[in-house]
Amino acid sequence: MAGFAFARRRYHFRLREPLFLLIFLSIMFPPQIMLLSLFQILVQYRLFNSLTGLTLVYVVTELPLTIYLLRAFFAQIPSELEEAARIDGCSDWAMFWRVMFPMALPAVATTVILNFIYFWNEFLYAVVFITQQKIRTLPLAIQFLVSDQYQDIGMLADRAHDRHPARARPLPVPIGVVREGHDRRRHQGLALRQPAAAPAELPRRSPPS
Repeated sequence: MAGFAFARRRYHFRLREPLFLLIFLSIMFPPQIMLLSLFQILVQYRLFNSLTGLTLVYVVTELPLTIYLLRAFFAQIPSELEEAARIDGCSDWAMFWRVMFPMALPAVATTVILNFIYFWNEFLYAVVFITQQKIRTLPLAIQFLVSDQYQDIGMLADRAHDRHPARARPLPVPIGVVREGHDRRRHQGLALRQPAAAPAELPRRSPPS
């Protein structure tokens, strides 16, 4: 809904554009500069070394990109649909869920799939905020299959695949399945954005002489 509010002009509030610019610029920040602050926050609220805290970190770090992508899609929806929904008596809440959200399903599905692919392969936050063996993520568990004493983060994929190819092989399987759904949703979204082609004109016949 934040992407929808930033996209529609009627939801204007103070410092709207500077706030969106700040959200957009946060996408460019490398994740390493936030590690110390996130570590202190998780320890303070007793969320360190828990899947709940790691999930919250994932949501917060990917929220700017999600808002940016959905705002670009909602901005392309004609305002006439919004006006028609209001004439029919829809409130803001009903208009969003009954009109705007169904039209944005391809964009929402694309955003969810992109976030899933990133979270599935994410390693940095998991190795810093998770130390218990029973709650390790799959990339983290594959890394620790190499050795409990030796941790070569830079050679994670190569060493895990070379030493344990049978265990590392299932890792990209869900990504391939999600990729197929992503391609279909992307084509649906592109089809919605393309204008309908104008009908071809029939050749005119010359009048009989």
